[in-house]
Amino acid sequence: MKKRIIEQLEKPTSIEDLSSITSLSSNEVVKILNEIEKEYVIGKYCSDDGIVRYYIDLENKYSLVNIDSFSKTFRLLILSDSHMGRNKYNGYFDLIENYIINNDIHITLFLGDIIDGVIDDSESNNSLIKKQIQDFLDNFPNITNNVVLYILGNHDYSAYHYNGIDIKEMIDTREDFIYIATGAGNIRIGKDLVTLRHDLVLKEMPSEIENGRVIFKGHSHKYCINNNVVIVPALLEDPFYKDILSRGFLEATITMDNDEHIKDLSLKHLVFDKDRIRDVSDNVVQLPNIKVKKNI
Repeated sequence: MKKRIIEQLEKPTSIEDLSSITSLSSNEVVKILNEIEKEYVIGKYCSDDGIVRYYIDLENKYSLVNIDSFSKTFRLLILSDSHMGRNKYNGYFDLIENYIINNDIHITLFLGDIIDGVIDDSESNNSLIKKQIQDFLDNFPNITNNVVLYILGNHDYSAYHYNGIDIKEMIDTREDFIYIATGAGNIRIGKDLVTLRHDLVLKEMPSEIENGRVIFKGHSHKYCINNNVVIVPALLEDPFYKDILSRGFLEATITMDNDEHIKDLSLKHLVFDKDRIRDVSDNVVQLPNIKVKKNI
């Protein structure tokens, strides 16, 4: 069956199509794809309808997710730093789920620090970390035709470094999550590279990572923009960041030119205000020489 799937991956093919061709379940197909990825570089096309198509990429040295738009303009969400386990989860993923559905959004970027973790290798802490990951998976929106492209941050990596728990392995049980890298990685939107970063220095980080035309960064928790670098706010409710405008997520609208390059990037800053999501784009901290529009 593995050989048959490899043959199908000569051209971009979705998990749903592979499942239909092989009569395997989606989970079984995902497991085989993970095995194939140990031998081949698997390229991924993510279209703005939320469908991911996989193919064997003989040209790239490392896996690169390509986002293709059927129109010149499309939208996506950018989330970071949920730190599951730092404090009691208060239901903000439900608000995000409603926002995704009501606004017909199909692509989400997640910039790391999914869990809070603990720097301790005891068995009790191992159980705690696994619970944090499971709480994230149980609560994060699971919406048909919404794909989550994610990187891992320093708290996520600490779980592996100190406790030997591979967060990626647990998250990959969800077929709507697509792993990009740990610390930093690129996606391609049209013909432009876009870099996803979480401040983390690792020997394992691929040397091929470059600064893309736009750089989205997690880790700092405060939202600001400096030239082409967009620092993304945190999702968690953190006592060190009590200002409501510090917490939330971003909605990006990307417009492509006729040559498939990013022509324009507009951002909304969205925050959690009790039981609703509020647009506070006019209150964004903005630094000089900005290259993106503040709000739509």
